[in-house]
Order: sequence, then C-alpha cells, then structure tokens
Amino acid sequence: MFQNLMRTVKISASIILTGMLAESASAATIDYGNFTGTNFEYQQVTEGSVTSPLPLYGPPTLTDNSLVFNPADFGATGTNGGVQITDGTLTTTIVALPGSTIDQINVGESGDYTLGGTPASTSTYVTVAAPVFLQIIQINGVGVSPIDVNTNVVFSPDGGSYNLLDDPGAGVIWSGSLSVSIDAALAADDVAGKATEVIYTMDNDLSAFSQTGTVAFIQKKTADGVTITAVPEPVSIGWVSFAALALFKRRQRS
Repeated sequence: MFQNLMRTVKISASIILTGMLAESASAATIDYGNFTGTNFEYQQVTEGSVTSPLPLYGPPTLTDNSLVFNPADFGATGTNGGVQITDGTLTTTIVALPGSTIDQINVGESGDYTLGGTPASTSTYVTVAAPVFLQIIQINGVGVSPIDVNTNVVFSPDGGSYNLLDDPGAGVIWSGSLSVSIDAALAADDVAGKATEVIYTMDNDLSAFSQTGTVAFIQKKTADGVTITAVPEPVSIGWVSFAALALFKRRQRS
C-alpha cells in the first residue's frame, strides 16, 4: 500500500510538474499592428516570450523607415547565486511600398550591465545575444519560395559576454549592430530581381549568472533600445537606368 501511495504521489507530482513546464513554455504574444513608413510598411509587429511576462520591447515608434523600441523592463538579474534568463522574440513582415524595394536591413541596440561583489571570478557573468532570421518571400512583387538569411547581431565590447573578473563595473554600456544586404543574399542564391517582402524575426536573449556574494545585471536601455531600419532602393531608379541603357544601345546600332 505504501508503494502504491508513493507511486500515486510521484505520478501526481509529475502531472503538476508537466503542467508547470507546459505553462512556462507557452509563449505569450502582443501584436502592435501595422506601421507605415516612407518606403515600407511593417506589418503585424509582434513580440513574444517563453520566459517572461510581456511587454519586454514595448510598443514601437516609427521614424521614416525605422522602427524604434524603448524597452522599459527588458533585463536579467542574478544575485547571491541566482540565475535569470530573459528571452524576447520580435517578428514583423517588411513590405515595400510601391516604387521601392528592400535593399538592406540594419539593426542596432544598446544597453548596460553591472557586475559586482566577491569573489571576483568568471562564474559571475552576463551575456546578450540576438540571432536574426530573415525570409525573403517576394521578389519584384511576386511571391517566391522563402529564401532564408540567418545571422547574428554583433556586440561590443567583447562580443556581448562580460564576467566579474575581467569586466567589473556598474552601468557599463554595451551596443550591438547588424547590417544585412538583401541584394547580396539574392545574388548569392543566383536570384534576379529585388526583394519586396521580407519576414523579420529577432530572438533577443539576456542572461545573468551570479555566485554567492555577487550581483550580475544586464538590461536593454530605454533610449533607442532596439532599432530596425529597412533601406530602400527606389524601383524608379532601376527602370530609368534600364531605359537609358536601352536607348544608348539603340543609338549605337543606328
């Protein structure tokens, strides 16, 4: 009977644990809607997380062709042996407005970290990472099978990893940047034409690990915390150049 009771307790505990894991793994999302800029529309700007309550990024503002996020509560803290990992995913579909194409996508973000206490070792540390996943799904206004471009935001100093032994300090600033040439990605795949629709996904991760007696903290700043900029190449310029070249060839033949 005791064994049966233990088996029942274990099964119940397993069910409860499984439910907790399932709940924590279910991602909450916020859809901020569409934002129309000078040359592009950012459709269904959505953030989600499997680790933390939302919002992390917060609603964006639009400037020309850039989306700017000012995170108010996007950080990770580890104190006195604690650990925290904060994951935030940002997704949008970038659509070129008539007369424009998507030539390049730039990403920038910044924040700060604090590492302090004793013992000063590499076991107390913070990290920031931001893989970016792009899918080109439209060329010259025509839908195509997705062309994947996967890369990472590059962080400085020290690649986005900081420890208490080598990088102590309070309010130390870090920054990250990325520039992706959509034209070069298409050329590498031997695809002719210009991108007019791209799905953009960024998975931002902040982590903080601490030993007893130490503190580790990292956050995205509230001022221009994350900026996504699509760079246009007007279709009209391409057509003008093409027309000029055709006229030049006709004159050569005459």
